[in-house]
Amino acid sequence: MAEFKSYALLLTEVKRLCDEKHTGTVFITTHDKHLVRFVLQDGQITALAFDASHNNHDAIEHVRRIKNGKLQFAAHIFDKASEVPLPDTETLLNSLVVSQSTSKNLNKIHSVVDKLSKLLAEYIGPFAQFSCDDYIHAHGIPENSRQFNQMMDTLLEEIDNSRQQADFKVKALNLLKIQNL
Repeated sequence: MAEFKSYALLLTEVKRLCDEKHTGTVFITTHDKHLVRFVLQDGQITALAFDASHNNHDAIEHVRRIKNGKLQFAAHIFDKASEVPLPDTETLLNSLVVSQSTSKNLNKIHSVVDKLSKLLAEYIGPFAQFSCDDYIHAHGIPENSRQFNQMMDTLLEEIDNSRQQADFKVKALNLLKIQNL
């Protein structure tokens, strides 16, 4: 069964499928029970739908509001019909990027989240990854210092010992400072 992924990770996966020239339909079920379809033919997005009522250009704004979702790809299942032609795939994917920080700093953001998870694991063990995933599922992936501080404060609650909480906070703040967040 597919796991919830952040919006940025969902777009990364769609882009990978396009880059690899797949044909089929990408289905994304969002955290708030919407259905998104990307129809791919030889790596090109030929149709986009958000629920049953928003198609192609009309779907873009709705897709951009997704926080996270589950992705499944069905190879060779696709609909050739599209009443309104979409822009080329690269332009379309770029239009779906929510902010410049998402596109420019995607690798950096995921690196920081991974480092926070590993840091938390020093205090609570392997459940740290579940705590981080739960946070991202509920709040989306953090993109700026305020959102990372909120994530850090939430993760801090997972540590029972107050001395260890203080130690985690110092290390996490240093990590964010080093990463310029």
